[in-house]
Amino acid sequence: MRLLIVDDDVPTVETVWGSIAWREIGITEVEIAHSVSQAKAVIERAPVDIVISDIEMPQASGLDLLAWIRARGEETEFILLTCHERFDYAAHAIKLEAAEYLVKPFDAEIMQLTLKRVIAKITEAQRLREKSEYGEWHSKNHRQEQLNFWLSLYSGIVGNGHESIKN
Repeated sequence: MRLLIVDDDVPTVETVWGSIAWREIGITEVEIAHSVSQAKAVIERAPVDIVISDIEMPQASGLDLLAWIRARGEETEFILLTCHERFDYAAHAIKLEAAEYLVKPFDAEIMQLTLKRVIAKITEAQRLREKSEYGEWHSKNHRQEQLNFWLSLYSGIVGNGHESIKN
């Protein structure tokens, strides 16, 4: 899974980057951006699965980035970080379906648990999508699947024993 950290504060980015056991939780690639425009460039180059973003940054906010991602129709999960416990930020984040809203200074253990929960959600959604795609294919191709089975059985590709036919 690909993750993007977006924050204009370099020490915060370094703290987030250095405090999580990325590979242990299933993150194979971590990108860094120091502005929303840099983040958009990273996302346009290749989609990311998770974004950890500060809300307040010069030029554009993390909420602007989240709205841009949602407008593109991407299913990216979003974790917002902020120094402020403002209700309007939290309400906007909920409206845009952010996965989490964490207050700085962040706790590495809470961040890791949040990431594990988000990764589990992504994994389950992928599993359901794959199952759904197979189910759709199966319903459209049921006749062909039956024909392939009988041809395999007749030609000897599938053994004639009860167990091999069952499989």
